[in-house]
Amino acid sequence: MSAFFIIVGSWGQSRLEAELARQDVSALLEALEAVPDPRDLRGVVYDLAILLGLGVFAAACQATTFDEIAETVRDADAYVFAGFGLMTRRVPSLATLGRVLCDVDPDALDETLSAWACDMKPAPTAGR
Repeated sequence: MSAFFIIVGSWGQSRLEAELARQDVSALLEALEAVPDPRDLRGVVYDLAILLGLGVFAAACQATTFDEIAETVRDADAYVFAGFGLMTRRVPSLATLGRVLCDVDPDALDETLSAWACDMKPAPTAGR
C-alpha cells in the first residue's frame, strides 16, 4: 500500500508523518495535472488537480456519494488540507465538488489514475 493512504488516517498525525503523506500526495496531484479542466477559467477558485485529489482522498475514506465526498472533505483537518496545497480552512462546497466531478472527462481521469496507481511504490514497512 502506498504512503498516499497515510493521509487517510492523518487526523492526529505528527508533523513528520503529515510531511511524508504530503510528499506522496504531491505525486498524485502532479499526475492529476494531466486531466483536462472543463471549466471556464474565469472565477476558478480551486485548481482542478486539488479538487480531483480531494475526491480520491474521499473515495479512499469510503465516500461513495457527492454528499459523502463533501462531508469527508469538510471534516478533514489542517494536515490533510496542507497535503493538498490548501492553506486555509476554506473548503470546496458540495456544489463545486459535484460540478467538477460530473464535468471532468471520465476517460482522462481513469487513464490518469490508472497510470498513477501503476507507478506507486509500496509503502516502507517497519523494520526494513
